[in-house]
Amino acid sequence: MGSSLVQSNSAHDIEQLCIESGISSFNTVKIVPLTDYHDVLNRINQNQ
Repeated sequence: MGSSLVQSNSAHDIEQLCIESGISSFNTVKIVPLTDYHDVLNRINQNQ
């Protein structure tokens, strides 16, 4: 079984797409934010 990657400005939009298309009725949908590793390091360094 494969995975798909969907990009959106809103997790709500992805959730609505999964509900309307029926995907969420037979698959587990995980919506996670993707953060650039460089951005994470910058945030850590700014907080120190």
